[in-house]
This record gives sequence, C-alpha cells and structure tokens, in this order.
Amino acid sequence: MPAVINYFPFDDQAVYEDQWRLMAQTWRTTGIIVQGSSLDATGGDCAVEPGTGLQIRIAPGKAWIRGHFFDHTDDYYYMPVSPNTSGTTRQDLVVIRADFTSNSISYQILEDTTTPVQTPTMWDLPLATVSVPDGADSISSSDITDLRVSSNQYGFVPGV
Repeated sequence: MPAVINYFPFDDQAVYEDQWRLMAQTWRTTGIIVQGSSLDATGGDCAVEPGTGLQIRIAPGKAWIRGHFFDHTDDYYYMPVSPNTSGTTRQDLVVIRADFTSNSISYQILEDTTTPVQTPTMWDLPLATVSVPDGADSISSSDITDLRVSSNQYGFVPGV
C-alpha cells in the first residue's frame, strides 16, 4: 500500500470529526509526535533512511508544524536524491515543509543547504541532513544525520 499523507486544518479544506479527534489527542507545538517512549530511529516517527540507489525513504509518522497537523501513514515515502557532480560532498536537508500560502504540507529535500526556511509564509521542520558524496550512486546510513526534534521534549505535562 502506498504512503498516505494528510494535513489539516487549512482554510480551503474541511476537517472532519475523526481528524479533529486525532489532532486534539496529540496537541503540541512544533516537532515530531513520538509514538513510543523515544524517537524511533528506524521504521517510524518520520525517520529518514537510505532507499535504493540515490533515494531516501521516510518512515510513517506524525508531526506538528506551527499549529498544523501532519499525518503520514501506511508505507514509507520515497524521494530521489539529485546526483552530485560538484567535485565535493554536498549537504542536503530533508524537511517537512508547511506552505501557508498554498495551504499544503509535504516532504522536501533542500539541495545544497542545511538551513531550513522558517518565515511567516513557510516553515520547514528539519528531519535529517544527507551527505551526498561527489559521484555517489547510492546513499548509506552513514550519510544520514538525524535532526528530528520531538514535539514533547519535556514529556507529557498533565493539565489542571
């Protein structure tokens, strides 16, 4: 089954009761919503892993991005990494990007930068950096540096 990605709320789309319930159960600020006791290094929580050849795969997970909920379920999300012919190792940044102008949230690879875009109209939640060696034909685990931050860094605090 392919990856399924949903995001809400935005002005131009309906949000249904089951979506609202899912969102409200994990209410937080910005970051990855941890499904266990800590961030899952592989297979969950939007972990970035090597794919086949010049490809990465992103595990299913959930995130908060400045008040908007991101929900990736079912299968991995696969993304191609651009070839590098620059003569030196290139650093790419993998993010979940919330575009508040187009009312959308998606995975993106920002080529040749490690700086996320964080403006009033666009907000990148960093997931990982990917080192792409010159002339590489594949990505390995050692090329990926995890940058994910949990939305519940200080644990769950009960409300009064």
